[in-house]
Amino acid sequence: MHDWYKPLKGGYSVNFKYTFRGVKYESISKPGEYLDQLREGDRYLVSIPEDHPKSGKLLYDKPVPDSVVAPENGWDELPEFAR
Repeated sequence: MHDWYKPLKGGYSVNFKYTFRGVKYESISKPGEYLDQLREGDRYLVSIPEDHPKSGKLLYDKPVPDSVVAPENGWDELPEFAR
């Protein structure tokens, strides 16, 4: 889930939410060149640094098909659809 907005200064930002190991997180990201491809309801992979689940990074170049259900503990490597 994501919402995008434009602060008074700077470019657009995306507020996104993700769940990892049963815990819900929320973060903000700058879409840069990907802004034009964002659509309400689209889903993207989130890269989560080891031992820092609060620091998830939205991967705008890795959209997740609607038919894919993410495993609760995430993937250890990029899933086939994202390669």
